[in-house]
Amino acid sequence: MDDDNKETPLWLKAVYYILPIFGTSGLLYLFRYFMKSDMYKKETKIGGKVVLITGINSDIGISTAINLAKRDGKIYIACDDSTRGEEVLKEIKKKSKRDNIHFMNLNLGSLESIRQFSKKFHEMEKKLDILINNHELVAKEKSKTVEGYELHMGVNYLGHFYLTHLLLDLLKSAAPSRIIFESSLAYKWGTINKEDFMSDNSYNRFKAYCNSKLAIHLLVHELAKELSGSLCTVNIAMPGFVISDIVRRITGFSKVQKVLEWMGAKFINTGKEGAQTVIFTAVDTDISTISGKCYVNCKEIQPSSKSTEDETSTWLWKKGEEILGINYV
Repeated sequence: MDDDNKETPLWLKAVYYILPIFGTSGLLYLFRYFMKSDMYKKETKIGGKVVLITGINSDIGISTAINLAKRDGKIYIACDDSTRGEEVLKEIKKKSKRDNIHFMNLNLGSLESIRQFSKKFHEMEKKLDILINNHELVAKEKSKTVEGYELHMGVNYLGHFYLTHLLLDLLKSAAPSRIIFESSLAYKWGTINKEDFMSDNSYNRFKAYCNSKLAIHLLVHELAKELSGSLCTVNIAMPGFVISDIVRRITGFSKVQKVLEWMGAKFINTGKEGAQTVIFTAVDTDISTISGKCYVNCKEIQPSSKSTEDETSTWLWKKGEEILGINYV
């Protein structure tokens, strides 16, 4: 009988089917190992501390607020949607079983809204122990802030830059205090174009988002130098890849959303898991005096060198002060 006509042995057929299954399973396990965040297990309490979290209508922001409320902090949550904010407030109170949580309206795309927020916050509090700049905007199309700045740079960078400036006296009053900026790996694809800072002449939505994230890293690098010796630290928390409101907003397709949400639960970070590094940077006692660093999965990492370039960070700092009309520190 011809070799070509020989029937494939049963065991070999089994190998053909089993190997892809094991191979796929192995790849998914490795993907999960590298993408999933560890849970922060220390039970450090923050009773008596005042905490402000922006971007509370995101999964990470909600999970962060619930966790810090359980640690007995006095929590303020802020976003620009009052209806959504009140809904989230009820959810956080219910899940944390705490009542010392308060909602305030804040539109980081409006400098006037930021000023009014700061004024009201100063009337309510004499100190601020932990500021978590968690708000992260991903625009659907080219848009501008109320004052006419490109939306990503205007909200993600300028908005938080201005808010932190206006609250800095309360942070110094609470020293030792902490400022946390949330960021993402997108900063690696960002650039700071000094000739076209607001992308007026070369707009690309993804690129504009990445540019704003790089600007945050450079801001933290410069702010850490400015705050040196003040007992007020500033660091970056990167939650990793999270299946969150941002992914759902980008897709806009229900079937795709369901697949991504399933992947998030199995192989990628949920909002709760993504919040762990934010929580770590906010409360961990081992890093209470460390400033200007970047953390992923509750561990310090060495960021890209372009995020710590002194010349660029100094230029960006002065540009921010010029746009906002302030003398920061």
